[in-house]
Amino acid sequence: MEDVVLFTRQRGEASTASEQEALEEQIRVIEAFARREQLRIVDRVVKVGIGAGEMFQEFAAYLREHTGVRAIITHSTHRLSRRWDELEETIRDRGLKIYVASEQVVLTANGSRPMHTENSRRLPLGYRVVDGNPVIDSPNDSAVREAFRLYVPDGEPDGES
Repeated sequence: MEDVVLFTRQRGEASTASEQEALEEQIRVIEAFARREQLRIVDRVVKVGIGAGEMFQEFAAYLREHTGVRAIITHSTHRLSRRWDELEETIRDRGLKIYVASEQVVLTANGSRPMHTENSRRLPLGYRVVDGNPVIDSPNDSAVREAFRLYVPDGEPDGES
């Protein structure tokens, strides 16, 4: 299980019920994504009443104070910053991962990639992840191979015949 720090913000003061509900919904989406992807939220930075520019300053200050942080989870990238160059530089310089719950991606120094773990709903039936790659799940291998055989005569799931 990987440790992550939750970051999110709400522009308004969350003084109305709908603003408060929107913030709570962001947090619910983040927490559900973290559970599904086996990420452990070890700290939370939830700011209310600030814009993206101020949030990036808070984010940068937090990272300066907490030098061991290697992974962040947020609802969407604009919850941290509206300027991609700021985020890209931070990711690259810190070797940071940013998990984006609403888009189900992880941003790294090598670019972004969709989350495809064995807990993710995006994997095809009959597959699991090994070393970051989808492979046929052994208990289901005969069914997967049969499905490919029926769909692609003389075909194999991995492209071999």
